[in-house]
Amino acid sequence: MAQKEMTFDEIMAYDKVDNQRNFEALIKQIRNNNIVPFVGAGLSAFEFPTWESFLKQEFRKIGEVLQEGANFLDAASKLEQERKGYFKDDILEAMGGNKTDVEWRVTTEKAKKEAVGLLPALFPKLVVTTNYDRMLEHLYDAANVAYPSHNANMLSAWRSGMAPIVFKVHGCVSNPDKMIMTRTSYESAYKPRSALVKILKEEIFHDNLLFLGCSLSQDKVIEVWRKVAKAKKKQHYAIINCRPGEQCEKKYSLIDDDIKTILYDSTIDHKAVRIILERLNAEINGSRPQSIAPKTPSIHPVKPSAPAPMPKQKKTKKGEIIEFGSYKREPLKWRVLDVDERNNKALLITKDIIMQKAYHEGRMDKDGITWAKCTLRDYLNVQFYAEQFNDKERPLICKQENVNADNPWFGTRGGE
Repeated sequence: MAQKEMTFDEIMAYDKVDNQRNFEALIKQIRNNNIVPFVGAGLSAFEFPTWESFLKQEFRKIGEVLQEGANFLDAASKLEQERKGYFKDDILEAMGGNKTDVEWRVTTEKAKKEAVGLLPALFPKLVVTTNYDRMLEHLYDAANVAYPSHNANMLSAWRSGMAPIVFKVHGCVSNPDKMIMTRTSYESAYKPRSALVKILKEEIFHDNLLFLGCSLSQDKVIEVWRKVAKAKKKQHYAIINCRPGEQCEKKYSLIDDDIKTILYDSTIDHKAVRIILERLNAEINGSRPQSIAPKTPSIHPVKPSAPAPMPKQKKTKKGEIIEFGSYKREPLKWRVLDVDERNNKALLITKDIIMQKAYHEGRMDKDGITWAKCTLRDYLNVQFYAEQFNDKERPLICKQENVNADNPWFGTRGGE
């Protein structure tokens, strides 16, 4: 028999003294753009394991049991030593590092029905996460992604006003060698004057945070945040669960950290976080469709080009601006670079820079990554092609074979 799900009113009544008041205060903060979401593993748990459950599964592989209350850093360190290279392979498999673009499209559609799917509509500028998976990158269109060793990306985007930004505090499965998960990697990343600590203190933790899917325990980043929070005296919020009868204990345990709670029943299998975020979205955005991010500035430096047949009913001229396809629910404008009247074709490039994407996200081959193998080409030919053009427009896009010559100075392979 399916377990009962709480309604919004039941969630508010679960802590009838403070839930409603804190919810209304959170609405005001979001409307004033004063809230940054801090996302933990709980929001991806419908698709990926939490770190604790993953470690338990890994310990079974070495014939041991992860003890209750075990330190996760020491547990990961032990697994890295025991499982060696297989440990990172296990992480890649468990956290979606091996998913294809087609599989990610299916996962993203599923995510839009979960709590995490509402984040782009509520928080279009910045989201901070300790998760290793790439769920947020796929939900936030054209996101600027930054993680350890790539912090400069975040700072550059942050200071120039580019949005959205996904800041992955502990790294990403797309670059497993840089993930922060063992005691050694934590101690290195969280040295008092390290680049990560500096960014957290000077950039991220200046804002009011909303903790989502976080346990608020056993995490170094929370320790750093607590030190900064003491000095900044900001007002933070957490949507978090507890057992019946423990409401006062839970909310008072967090009040010294200036965290106000919206509590829900941990003993019921429900989607309380989604229900709360849905009501927030209704209050903030009115009738705006859920899971669709508001418009963000089109200032991202990738300019897709596509040869497209000229409309027969109108003669296209070189230098002309035409509309073809759509991007973020707006007509996509292209500049005509060249016209082949004999074959009724035109070479187009987007009028404006519309997004920023890395040339390649993932492991590098020892001989480098050619255009044929890079993730940017795969994105343009699969996801961009499928999402930005409708059924009538796609057949008009001509296939083009490019000859990629070897580099004449260094002899680097051009690839296929």
